Amino acid sequence: MVNSMLLWLLKLGKGLVVGLIGTGVKLSFTKRALGKVGDDHERLSGVLVNCYVLRHALNIALLLLAYFLLGKDVVVLLGVALGLTIPEFILHLRKLF
Repeated sequence: MVNSMLLWLLKLGKGLVVGLIGTGVKLSFTKRALGKVGDDHERLSGVLVNCYVLRHALNIALLLLAYFLLGKDVVVLLGVALGLTIPEFILHLRKLF
């Protein structure tokens, strides 16, 4: 029982690491896109649309990568999904308070 729980936590941790790396890449895409726009508000919407399409494509690519390369295990996919979403919620909560 303890070995299965440890294995479960290791798989979850592996998925979290992949998700957190993906979140870091997505945040760098957003910062780079906002840096390109600067003060030109006319280009802002187009650049942000492209940035968010790329971010969603990266989400799907990471989930597929985790599914095919890390194993067809629900725990790994759950870890990737948590790693992709939790840091963004934390950043939003920090802005609220």
